[in-house]
Order: sequence, then C-alpha cells, then structure tokens
Amino acid sequence: MGAIAKLDDKVYLEERRGLIEQEAEQSRSYDKAILTMTAGGLGLSLTFIKDIVPDFAACTSWLLYLGWALLVTSLLTTLCSFRASVQAFRRQRAILDRIQRGEGTHENSVNHVSRVTAWLNYASLVAFVGGAAAVTLFVALNLNSTASGG
Repeated sequence: MGAIAKLDDKVYLEERRGLIEQEAEQSRSYDKAILTMTAGGLGLSLTFIKDIVPDFAACTSWLLYLGWALLVTSLLTTLCSFRASVQAFRRQRAILDRIQRGEGTHENSVNHVSRVTAWLNYASLVAFVGGAAAVTLFVALNLNSTASGG
C-alpha cells in the first residue's frame, strides 16, 4: 500500500497536543473511577451487612460473593484498560509521527491497542453491571426476609 499524505504542521501539532492532553485526562479519570467504584460498590455492601442485616440468609451468600468477585473483576479490568489506553495513546502518537515524517502506510498506522482498550472497557462495564446486580439482589432478598421476620 502507498504512503499516507503528510499532515500540515499546524494540524499535526494540534492533533499531537490533543493526544497528550487526553492521555493525562485518562490518567486522572482512572484514579477517580477506581476510588468511586471501590468505595461505592464494595463499601455499600459491607455497610449493609454490618449495620442493616448482620445475620443474612446463608442461602443468599453466594450472591454477595459473586457480586464482590464481579466488582473486583471490574476494577481489575478497568486497571488493565487504563494501562492499555495509555499504550494506545502512545501508539497513536507514534503513528502520527510516522505520518508526519512521510513514513505512514496502512500497515504501520493501525492501532490494535485501542481495540484491546475498547474490549477491556466493555468487559469492565459488564462485570460492574453483573456485580451491582448480584449485590442488589442479595440486598433485596435479605431486606425482604428481614421485613417478613424470617
């Protein structure tokens, strides 16, 4: 395949600057997301067990453990996604640099790491939703049994 056309210097610099800013923002967002998800999902479930229903039904404990496992999986895939996104930004900058030097071709201009990042983001979302659903079901079943006296 042929070379990709070189970018105007101004467009190149603006695009490169934008990629660097997005990388920095991603790093900040990641830290906030990890803290929020950890404190929110896991913290609320622990508070529920400690203060609201300390003697929960044993037959529902698997829901709590499943929910915790999925929430932790979500956190871990988010962590991996963050690292992958940093690599994707770096790869995109390298692609941009090659195009600017007039060395860009289709083969060396594909950012496969961005696909990995997208998959990890999707996996994290699915795990979070599953974990939140399992913990919510655990809470609902135990509130129901507490309210009905059993």
